[in-house]
Parts: sequence; structure tokens; C-alpha cells
Amino acid sequence: MLTYLLRRLARLAPTLLLISAVVFILLRLVPGDPATVLAGQDASPEIVAGIRARLGLDQPVLVQYAVYLKNVLRGDLGQSIRSKQPVLEELAGRLPATLLLGFTSIALAFVLGLALGMTAAVRAGRWPDVALLVFALLGVSAPSFWLGLLLVLLFAVQLGLLPVAGSDSWAHLVLPVATLMPNSLAVFARLSRSTLLEVLGEDFIRTAVAKGARRTQVLWRHAMRNALIPPVTVAGLEFGRLFGGVIAVETIFAWPGAGKALVDAIATRDYPMVQGIVLALALLFALLNLAVATGRVGLGILAVLALVAAIGPSLTLDPYAQDLARALEGPSRGHWLGTDQLGRDTLARLVAGSRLSLLIGVGATLFGLVLGGSAGVVSGYAGGRLDGAFTRIVDMLLTFPGVLIALMVVAVAGTGVTNVLLAVGLRAVPVFGRVARASTLVARERDSVTAARALGASPARILVRHIAPTLINSIVVLAALQVATAILVGATLSFLGVGVPPETPEWGAMLNTGRRYMLQHGQLIVYPGVAIMLTILGINLFGDGLRLALDPRRTRGVLLEL
Repeated sequence: MLTYLLRRLARLAPTLLLISAVVFILLRLVPGDPATVLAGQDASPEIVAGIRARLGLDQPVLVQYAVYLKNVLRGDLGQSIRSKQPVLEELAGRLPATLLLGFTSIALAFVLGLALGMTAAVRAGRWPDVALLVFALLGVSAPSFWLGLLLVLLFAVQLGLLPVAGSDSWAHLVLPVATLMPNSLAVFARLSRSTLLEVLGEDFIRTAVAKGARRTQVLWRHAMRNALIPPVTVAGLEFGRLFGGVIAVETIFAWPGAGKALVDAIATRDYPMVQGIVLALALLFALLNLAVATGRVGLGILAVLALVAAIGPSLTLDPYAQDLARALEGPSRGHWLGTDQLGRDTLARLVAGSRLSLLIGVGATLFGLVLGGSAGVVSGYAGGRLDGAFTRIVDMLLTFPGVLIALMVVAVAGTGVTNVLLAVGLRAVPVFGRVARASTLVARERDSVTAARALGASPARILVRHIAPTLINSIVVLAALQVATAILVGATLSFLGVGVPPETPEWGAMLNTGRRYMLQHGQLIVYPGVAIMLTILGINLFGDGLRLALDPRRTRGVLLEL
């Protein structure tokens, strides 16, 4: 065991080195100059040049990276350009707050998820099981940043029970944790339910019952011991996925953690701070990973959404038309869902947002599928050094939370629909690459492939005729569920202000704008949040049903969490 752990730890070094190089180069491609940010827009060229020389930014990129790497190996992550404090000191103050928020959310989600999953499994088919199914689907469909706004509106503004911002007491932790927890709780609940149902059907359980073991003894001593393995394994991966929500949640609640610091550092071109946070989080996630009839309903929701996206814009008002005299009005005959702060029709903007969200979701997924899937198939079939290099790159990319990859890309490429689609699509590339590679490794050992190879068939023919058809089931289901993730990531970018332009009718951008007026006009955040949740709910239901249709042997109700 010790040898295994040491070998896995040794493999982290090249991965972290590659991550540091990628982040370092990406930051240098980001438009804008830290020296200009520090000096101010009115500073003379001489002052800017002096600051660049002091920061070492006048040197070639490779020289800068060599100096940075040498300092990192000595434990020096540099000095924050904005605060003038050592990055290690900034991390020491910021990272514990993020870890407290993340681990508290994961721990509560794990415990409550196991309890709910066990209850649902024991009462399978009855109302607790149905209630869990509904809760789990809502939990994985509701965007965390939208849920956070609703909790602020209810418990802080309307009821005045909990503080909105800060971290001075445990009371400040309640709303951020309540915002982050539901998604992970739903994952753990459904995973533990499906695993426990599978274990309860095993022969050794029937043997224990036949020997007269009590029900509680069978459940706790025999079933739960085996059913705990998948949830524990997923916990480390779930924490990494949780960080995508942490960034938005820390922004909403002004939580002094690494996620908010990362967004601020990217905005101010604080290179050392961004590099330090990304490196620290990558190391943390890598260490954690070492440890550890629905389809028809979904299809119906997706059909309605597609219909709205296709013909809705022609039936509603212009989503860009402004009427300041009617700004922030409530529902009326002329504006069924009211207007926003510029007097634009809310319904028209929601309908236009459906088309844009589907464009981002489907387009980004297709981009990730074509690029990642093709590379994964070729890598899995070729093997050797090519496969080793591909695996290392995919492992490195999967170390990053998906939102972080997208944030880095839009920081380099800029805002806009096309750049958001590209950023979200790049996030999906390693996911499709890993699944396609794993499926290809299995498929290439089949008798049909061996026979085709013996008959002299070319690699291209083998890939197209014999291997690709075996991947369809897994790739199609994964693609269906990745559309939901792509829509959510795209909305998160816009909510953070780095996605589409604020005036664009996109659901995340509408939430970002609406939160400024939500105290008096809460409907501005309710409508786009419900739109996101229903869309993701429909896609998850459809993906769940599609998987059951393609492989009916799978336990009903298990979500593919990739």
C-alpha cells in the first residue's frame, strides 16, 4: 500500500508541472497588462515600462516561467501584484475559508444523502422513494448561484434570520452551505440508494436472511458495509466538482475564500495570485482523488423547450426593445411576466434565452464530443506512448474544475457567445476523451476486432466499422447529460460577468443583472432561475430514461455523474 501511494504521489509531479505551464502561458495570452493596471490608464509609458521591468514582465515568456518554476521549487509562489503580499500568505488566509465551506457542505451532504438513500432503498417504490427521486432531480437541476439568491431573499431579506455576507460567526456559514449542499446531497442520495438496492439483491444477503439474521443486522452489518464504497469513492471527485459552485457562492455571500480571490485576480491580471490559487487547488483535488418512466417526462420537457426556442421569438416582443417609462413593472396584459430595469419584456428575454442556452449547451457538447471523442478513440486503439501522453493530458485537465477551465478560456479569448461556447466545449473535451478511450480499450480486445486485424483491415476501417458502433450507447447518454452541464457552466460564466455581454438575453446574465434589484423585484431572479432548473431537469430525466432504454439492466434512477 505504501509503495502504491508513493508511486501515485510521484505521478502528481509531472501533472502539476504541466498545469503550472498551461496556466502560466494562458495568463500571458489574456488581454491587458498588469503593469498598466497597477500604474493606471493615465500613467506615462516610462512608468509602465519601469513596473514591467520590476515585475519581470519584460523578459521572454520562457525565461519568466523558468524563474517562476525555480521559485516554486523553493516554496516561493511570488507576490500578489494587487495586494503586494506574498501569495502563500494570501492563500493561508483564503484557502481555509474555502475548505471550511467545501468540506462542511460535502460532509453534511454525505451524511444526509446516505440517510435519505438508505430510507428510499428500504422503502423502494413507496412514497419516501418517490420523494427522494423528485428531490434528487431538483437538486441536480437547480443552479447553486440561483438557489443562493433565493435563500438570501427569503432568510436574510424577508425573514431577517441570517446574515448575508461575511465570515465572523457560524451563522455566516449557514446560507453558503445551504446553497452548495443540495446538489451533492442529491448525488450521494441517489448513488447510495441504487448501490444499496443492488447489494440487497446479492446472494450473501439472502443467505444472511435465510440464517435468521435480524433485519437491522442485515442492513447495517452486511448491506451498508458494501454499499458505502461507491459514495466514499465519489466524495473526492464531488469536492472537485463542488468548486465550480463555490466560485459563484463566494461571490454572492462575499465569503473570503479562494474562489472569490481567483475571480478578482483574473479580473485584475494578478498573475502570481491566479497561478498560486490554481496550483494549490489542483494539488488539493489530486490528493483528494487519491483517497477516494422518467425518460418520457424529460423528453416532453425538452420538446417544449425546443419548440419555445424555435418559434417563441417570433411570437413575443423584441427582447432588446427598451421602454424606461415602464421599467420594473409587474405582470400585465402587455407584459405577461413584467419588465426589467430597462423596460424590456421579461418573457421575451426568457424565450430568447432558451435559444441561446440550447445553442451553448448543444454546440459545446458537440465540440467536446468530436474533439475529445475522436482523440480518445485514437489514443485507446493506438496505445503505447501516444496513449500515455493522452492519458496524462486528460488527467491534468480533469484536475481542473470545469468552471475553472471555462473561466481561464474566456479570460484569454474574451466575452461573447462564441467564446463562451468554445470555453464550455473545451471543458467537455477531457470528459468525452476519457470515456471514449476506456470504451475503446475494451472494444479493441473483442473477437471481431482481432479477426479484422488478422485479415489485414486498416486501422481506420477497424475504428469506423468495428469500434465506433460499440461506443454509441455510452457516448450518446453521456452527451445528453453533458448538454445540461454545458448550459449550467455557460450560465455560471454569464452570472459571474465573464460570459455573454450583460445586455444579451441569456439566463445567467439575467440573474446577474436581476440580483441588483431583487430586494424590491424578486421576480427578476425567479424566472430565469426556474428556466435553468426546468431545462436541466428535463435533460437529466431524458438522459436517465435514455440510459435505461439503451441498457435496461442498469438500476433505475442512477444518474451519470461526469
